[in-house]
Amino acid sequence: MTPKPEQLVLRNCALCWPAGVAVASFWGMSYAIAAGVGGALVIGNLWLLSRLSGKLVEGFANEDASIGLWIAVLLVKFIVFLGLFLAVGASLPLFGLALGFVPLMLGILATGIELALREPPDFDAVGGGVTGPPSTDEA
Repeated sequence: MTPKPEQLVLRNCALCWPAGVAVASFWGMSYAIAAGVGGALVIGNLWLLSRLSGKLVEGFANEDASIGLWIAVLLVKFIVFLGLFLAVGASLPLFGLALGFVPLMLGILATGIELALREPPDFDAVGGGVTGPPSTDEA
């Protein structure tokens, strides 16, 4: 079974996490530690966001009454992660924490390349034939 694109992004971000630490190590050990912590926070935030936003979209699709709950949980998640970044930023170099976003950028880039290199699906095999743009030929 082929993983979903959001699973690929999460996997590739986790695989690129050491790259952010390696880049930050050029500035010293404290920056490398900060990039490692920042990367862990970014990847944790991405993982939690992928879980919670899926529930929110599912609630919208099913016209469920729990939409307000999921919006509130996402808001609390945002506040908690912002607080964590500010708390960690008080004791670690901010530039190192910013380098913690490197795995996110590299993971998204790697996923885009991975998906671009895949063979396109055969839509006719699943009964959903591809229709191109409307033809301008009247012949």
